Amino acid sequence: MGRISSFTGVSKYMNETKSLLCLLLLLCTLHSGCAVLGSKEAAAGCQVADVATTHYALHHNPNAVEQNGIPVPALDVIKLALAAYIKYGIKEEEWNESWIGLRIFITAVGCGAAINNIKVGNQKP
Repeated sequence: MGRISSFTGVSKYMNETKSLLCLLLLLCTLHSGCAVLGSKEAAAGCQVADVATTHYALHHNPNAVEQNGIPVPALDVIKLALAAYIKYGIKEEEWNESWIGLRIFITAVGCGAAINNIKVGNQKP
């Protein structure tokens, strides 16, 4: 992965701004509670965000690598199929009756990876 560079001047200001925005997003998410994190839309959206940000990181940072053992094209198909299945293949009632912990886990894995991908993509090689 890319190395972490020191921040000075404008870069330091931008980094602090990004940190504050991430904190604000986290607080809003926590405030909205498990209902949002466990929603079909959040789960599917985070899987798509993971795919998009993986390509962002691989394109913007030559030192970035996919650490999953699955080749990137195959992983794209799997994640996009999972997102489509969550969004269109599962009835809302079935989704809402499933265990909330599993729903939140699916969302957290996708969005957590997306956040890390953005961080890696923004690192200087």
